[in-house]
Amino acid sequence: MAKYVPPKQSKLGQIFDVIVLLALIIGVVVLYNMGGLQPSEDAPPAVGAPVGEMKTQAPVDAQPVDPAAGIDVYDDAPPLSLIHISEPTRPY
Repeated sequence: MAKYVPPKQSKLGQIFDVIVLLALIIGVVVLYNMGGLQPSEDAPPAVGAPVGEMKTQAPVDAQPVDPAAGIDVYDDAPPLSLIHISEPTRPY
């Protein structure tokens, strides 16, 4: 039975592989040094036409009567310190 001998790659193919590998390495280093693919800190561009000024005053009942009272959405819920969270059961 004949022994399998893999074909040798040509010198031009090896040079091309090295160039591609170096380009990838340089690209990763440049991206890393630039801070990656993070978005800029600028505000996003405006979409649509700007809204003009209000034509009428806001209704009186649109604002809370007592601004110091705040919003009481979760008053009936117990504080988290009183809720007992059990450990998950293991199936074995």
